[in-house]
Amino acid sequence: MLFIGDTLDETTAKANAAIAEMETWGQQEAFSFDPDKTEVMHFSRKKNRSSPPVSHQGREVNAQKAMRWLGVWLDRKLTFNTHIEKWSLKANKVISQLLFVNNTVRGTSAIAARRAVYAVALPTLLYGLDTWFPGFISETTHKRARTITRTQLSKLQVILNKACQAVLPVWKTTPRVILWKEAGIPPADIILKQMQARTALRYAMLDAAHPIARRLRQAQHEVDQSNFPTAHNRTLRRQSRLLRTAAFQRWLQDRNGYCRVWICSIPHWTPWGCGQLGCREVFDAEIHGAVEGLRRAVLANFANEPITVCMDNTSAIDCIGATAPNSSQACFRAFQKIGDKYPYQVSVKWCPGHSNIFGNELADLLAKQGANLPVLEHLPSVSYRRRQVKGQIAVDYQQWWQGVERAGYSSLGLAAELRKLPELALPRRLLGYLLAARSHHDFTQARRPWSAPAGAESRLSISSTVGKSLTISGFGSHPTLKRR
Repeated sequence: MLFIGDTLDETTAKANAAIAEMETWGQQEAFSFDPDKTEVMHFSRKKNRSSPPVSHQGREVNAQKAMRWLGVWLDRKLTFNTHIEKWSLKANKVISQLLFVNNTVRGTSAIAARRAVYAVALPTLLYGLDTWFPGFISETTHKRARTITRTQLSKLQVILNKACQAVLPVWKTTPRVILWKEAGIPPADIILKQMQARTALRYAMLDAAHPIARRLRQAQHEVDQSNFPTAHNRTLRRQSRLLRTAAFQRWLQDRNGYCRVWICSIPHWTPWGCGQLGCREVFDAEIHGAVEGLRRAVLANFANEPITVCMDNTSAIDCIGATAPNSSQACFRAFQKIGDKYPYQVSVKWCPGHSNIFGNELADLLAKQGANLPVLEHLPSVSYRRRQVKGQIAVDYQQWWQGVERAGYSSLGLAAELRKLPELALPRRLLGYLLAARSHHDFTQARRPWSAPAGAESRLSISSTVGKSLTISGFGSHPTLKRR
């Protein structure tokens, strides 16, 4: 039960009255309620820390400091500090198991450990992110708007640093920047921005009658009517702009979509043409072209002959005969509506692409011509936006690395990558030697400085704590071990 009032005493009185009415109804229906399971939570941002108790069956139930609801810990001022602490401990337990089986020379491969971090540790650490993450400070943020604090961000970063140490065979004294780069795990702020963009896309896909969509429209109205926005949830405010698609256009890159379809109406060909779709994916262009071609074929089919739509995109074909997907949903429903109007007359057939088939090659040629046309103002499709959100984290990751890039990595020409990390497949011992050579960070070498004489060969000798010396000649060559 939720009660809203101007003061805590008012909400407590409403709660007592509702509980008394509930008990009366329970006695009439032969129900009993256990007061030991009753929980009370007061929500207030005021400095007054009074917590009036609630009466249940003659017993006073005091308010708790934090209450769990669907796995999310709610505190009095909705700072979610308790929630972050609880789930950080759970994620820490997962990472501790990886640290228990891995060290600098033995253990699971770095690829397997990294997959475990992404599959288990990160979802545990960021559980309920849509609820507790308010967003970052931007130019339009009101000075009293709630944003994530440095303390909360540092708690998340500590867990991520420990996850990087569980993945890589490195020492504890390794700089954090090296950990984030070599493990392929971005800093906490980059991960949170990517999760916020995913939440934005999901909110933009909601039905107009969804409760969250109604709140977004109300938030947009408040932003438009006030010079100083007072909406507390930065994520909801950003998604309200996405519904109007104004802010959406600033995030998009110029990429020409194209339309490709082959419509075959036996025994003659229907006229063909091409057009510009703007910010679309190939998946959207396929169904859009299929709908337009089917409409023209139906209008030209005076003899009521069978119409076969030939497409080389199996994903679009599967969605035509099933539930319409989120991306280009209107086009899929329009295609299905035409098929229902002409039963047993319209069929879809898969056509192998790039096989010198006249109709398919003609469709490819028209698609290229349509891509060269001027780009008009079009709303981005869901699949286009989803691909862009998925790739934005790699762009942010590379920009971050360019700002903190070390001199040793510049000479090697190594960039920050999230997918292409073949060195993580090496055994942990060899991977540890490679990381020491890249970062120039080794336990013994840090205590024994050396300088290369002039005219010496370009061979790098790095000492390790196991009493051996690693010699690397050139990047990518096989390391050789030499006894002292």
